[in-house]
Amino acid sequence: MKRIVQIMVLLIGLAHISSAQIVVESFNYEELLGSEVDGYADGGIGWDGPWTVFEGDPYDLIIDEEGELPEGVDFTTTGCRLTGECSGVALRAYRKLATPIMDEGDNLWLSFIIETENWLNDSWSGVSFWSPDGVGEQSLFGKNWGRSLWGMVFTGKDMDSMWGVEDNVPVWIVVKVEFSGDENDEECFLWINPDTSKEPEIGDANVSLMGNLKDGVTHIACHLGNTKGIIVSFDEIILAKTFEEAVPVKKVGVNDLTKSESNSTYFPNPIQSSLTIDYKLNRNDIVKLDIYNINGMKVKSLVNGVQKSGNYSVEWDAEGYPSGAYFYTLQIGNSVDRNKILVK
Repeated sequence: MKRIVQIMVLLIGLAHISSAQIVVESFNYEELLGSEVDGYADGGIGWDGPWTVFEGDPYDLIIDEEGELPEGVDFTTTGCRLTGECSGVALRAYRKLATPIMDEGDNLWLSFIIETENWLNDSWSGVSFWSPDGVGEQSLFGKNWGRSLWGMVFTGKDMDSMWGVEDNVPVWIVVKVEFSGDENDEECFLWINPDTSKEPEIGDANVSLMGNLKDGVTHIACHLGNTKGIIVSFDEIILAKTFEEAVPVKKVGVNDLTKSESNSTYFPNPIQSSLTIDYKLNRNDIVKLDIYNINGMKVKSLVNGVQKSGNYSVEWDAEGYPSGAYFYTLQIGNSVDRNKILVK
């Protein structure tokens, strides 16, 4: 039997759909703070199975509290990150993708936050495309062995690393892969801390390289080594089909928005199949209404455009969504209304 939650709202919301995202890993595992991530599977979207530490001591790669964000980067994170401290050997973990990435002649975007501490040049760190049942490591985006500069390398290729930053400063790395659609190499471009509001230009890439992914990618790996004492942190790993979807969620901050005076009600709660949202506009305005999961990732955009004054009713079909906590956000200008909802 279909259940409906009715919500009466006066003022409205802001956002866009995230259907082009392939995987998202925000490491928002507060219950694991200080504990190893090995074998933990309950988080993110687009994954098939847990993080697996396949080289090194699993306890050397733990869930840590969120660090500083890259300077000038216009988004926030969900509060936790993955941190590894090298004990003198390689420390590697990967997680399997629900759907392997194959060369279909389209584009692929990768973005993540990475921070290094106590760096020495006979070390390495980064995020990799990996296929453990095939060719193994396909690539590394970060710092290759013997390099202090950020860049990328593909199997059988020389490292392209042209962008250096001070140690212990987090950076947001964005990679675009333009698949060839055949056996030939892919064109790859990497930017450090690009503008989040628009897709970066190829000509502005900090590094570029030809690399081959014809054998496909089945896993994403986070790894570091080999010098004792170096520390590397990872956060907000996203794979997407577009740059817009590769940007972590820009969350609403308390200093950015004013709580609207809307009279929100919703019942029954939790819901089992659908959510009906009723709201009233007193004037013509831009209305954007979104549903988020508990990790702060947008799962559905319900409204995004100008609407005339009047009464509106919008339904979210929750069938097929995992049970758990969600919230809706309706926002206009500096006014926002947000409420938590539960899906059984």
